[in-house]
Amino acid sequence: MCLSALLLSLTIDSHAVIASICIMLFVASFSIGLGPIPFIIIPEVVPAQSAPSVGSIGLSLNWIMNFIVAASFLPLDQALGTSGVLLVFAGITAVSAVAVSAVYKP
Repeated sequence: MCLSALLLSLTIDSHAVIASICIMLFVASFSIGLGPIPFIIIPEVVPAQSAPSVGSIGLSLNWIMNFIVAASFLPLDQALGTSGVLLVFAGITAVSAVAVSAVYKP
């Protein structure tokens, strides 16, 4: 996700085909990376009797964060420009990847 967001920030204004591929790579990376965390990882790290409750909390937090990203995009776009917002998102995904890999050990 981080690499596709970085490449997208460089190509969003000039290369439509490459930017479109970067968007597809970003969505695909989310789908196999951070997206399924509430569904796959939570049942592995909590006791079976707690999995439904913790899964509900994880899914709720996932939707809340999706809403925050969607609600903050336009104000950030006006302040930083589209490339700047994508760089912010690339930084967030890089920090998230490091944090998840440091905490979660399969």
